[in-house]
Amino acid sequence: MKQNLLLTSRYLLGVVFALSGILKLISPEDAAEFVSHVLSMKIQVSMMIVLLGSVFEVGLGAVFLLVTSRTTLAAIISASMMMAFSAIGVLMLGDIKSCGCFGGLYQSQTDHFFIARNLTLLLISMFLLRHSSQQSNQR
Repeated sequence: MKQNLLLTSRYLLGVVFALSGILKLISPEDAAEFVSHVLSMKIQVSMMIVLLGSVFEVGLGAVFLLVTSRTTLAAIISASMMMAFSAIGVLMLGDIKSCGCFGGLYQSQTDHFFIARNLTLLLISMFLLRHSSQQSNQR
């Protein structure tokens, strides 16, 4: 049962990160505009950040889906990302914006659902981190 939950958690995070990265590579404009707004930078710079981050997300998704031996590292990275994104969401609650989290193909905003989604992904990452690190210690 626990093994199935670990595998499902890995696959869920892998699909979410891979899909998010791929969709932003296809349609990065909303995410670039959001990054530009949050970090007060030129759109060209934020576009580069979004594209590089999207490639990183696809890679992180691939690690969750394909590389069992790196689950602990991937869980640390995803938990860190979800903490940061959740904090940004809380700060943005008074100024709801389109975040472009899944590119321009799926409308996502920095609202309560944004925070709930990120906190859920954070909890899944922490679950994976705890149990995958326990498994590596037993080997």
